[in-house]
Amino acid sequence: VSDSGCGMSEPIRNRLFEPFFTTKFLGRGLGMAAVFGIVRGHGGYIRIDSLPGSGTTVRVLFPALEQVEVPAEKKHPQTAVEISSEGGLVLLVEDEKEIRNLVQQMFGKLGYKVICASSGEEAIRIFGKRKADIVLVLSDLTMPGMSGLKLRDIFHQMESTVPVILSSGYNPEDLELQYGAEEIDGYLQKPYRLRDLAILIRAVRDTGNSRF
Repeated sequence: VSDSGCGMSEPIRNRLFEPFFTTKFLGRGLGMAAVFGIVRGHGGYIRIDSLPGSGTTVRVLFPALEQVEVPAEKKHPQTAVEISSEGGLVLLVEDEKEIRNLVQQMFGKLGYKVICASSGEEAIRIFGKRKADIVLVLSDLTMPGMSGLKLRDIFHQMESTVPVILSSGYNPEDLELQYGAEEIDGYLQKPYRLRDLAILIRAVRDTGNSRF
């Protein structure tokens, strides 16, 4: 993808994929970080060619896929609903409205009731009032103002044992490089499917958490 815009200087190019880095007054700096995580998660690579006054060219490269015979047992996989949990109240923390609405529908298909927050601050207020009812928290990792990891730590300081699942475009290896080898209850790499969500919930439930 190429444009004929103003281009970028080397210092800006070097920071292009940093979460929350932006040159726009109203920007949030999450778009390119999410794209980078998704591409890396598929074994790909992004090349940026840009100079001030010369526009920008973005090349996204993916490894070639060899044709693979699909095992018979995987041609008709078990449905997500068949492995869903037993329901309960979920706190969903996501600043992107479209994603928030989509994931809320996914939880509904798995038999959960959902209460939503669009920021870490709002999530803390809700959690303080409803923590006795909440069985699970699913939070975006990179949000303006407060990260999902910080939010999890605050919930733990509130003497809560509720499991907190984090989600972002980072693949697990890049997540560890960016944030260190912190122990978390669960992680979902965006984009994910209903089945991926259901499997992870089942795994968290099978750890013996008393909330389920």
